[in-house]
Amino acid sequence: MIELVRGDILSVEADVAVLSAHPTLIAGSGLSGHFHREAGPELEAAARPLGPLEPGHSVVTNGYRLKAPLIVHAVAPRYLVGSEQEQATLRHTYMSVFEHGELADCKRIVFPAIGVGIYRWPITPAAEIALSALADSPFEETIVCCYDDENFYAYKNLI
Repeated sequence: MIELVRGDILSVEADVAVLSAHPTLIAGSGLSGHFHREAGPELEAAARPLGPLEPGHSVVTNGYRLKAPLIVHAVAPRYLVGSEQEQATLRHTYMSVFEHGELADCKRIVFPAIGVGIYRWPITPAAEIALSALADSPFEETIVCCYDDENFYAYKNLI
């Protein structure tokens, strides 16, 4: 089952927090910048050598000063026309998170609404893809945390 919450993803108690990352894995604006500011410079120092990543892929680092001890940096595709390839890549972005052996003992994971910010995914199709992928989550608790009402209610209407 997928739990939906509204608020700051970094305030959610979880073993793993997923970051919608820039392909270079360096701090950017929006959610990426928020994670990096709160985690401290160690996060970028650990992530930078692991990039660049192609859209649809992810890597794991420590969370440093964050509540979540582990961070998954997941790179979404940019929305251009909503092609089947773009949709498949966004789905793979979520699914790639489940492939990391470092997360095997983790029970609780929190995801943002990946792709809806600077990658320009329309909220409803992005939420449909996310919920479809997260239905296969191997974690005991899978949470989607939406920062704003628009994303929250789009997910809520689909759940």
